[in-house]
Amino acid sequence: MDYKQELEKILAYLKQERDEINLKLHLGQKDLQDEMGEIEKQWQDLRQRGDKVLNAADESSEDLAAALTLLGNEIKASFEKIKDSLKG
Repeated sequence: MDYKQELEKILAYLKQERDEINLKLHLGQKDLQDEMGEIEKQWQDLRQRGDKVLNAADESSEDLAAALTLLGNEIKASFEKIKDSLKG
């Protein structure tokens, strides 16, 4: 799988997770809402930078995609933490 496909996969997964969490947080706990607000900033940054990488075709895009993949994995871990908190 090339870097663009991997980045597209991560972005799609994170969008779905984000949407599900936001729905649950609508009536959820304030501390988790605050945490999600911080993660939302990271998500917006990742999405904007990811779109630029997906539309670029130069070699530096591959390095940036790798960095964005790491950021995406951090956001994923944060989403999972929040989802676990919502279960309990």
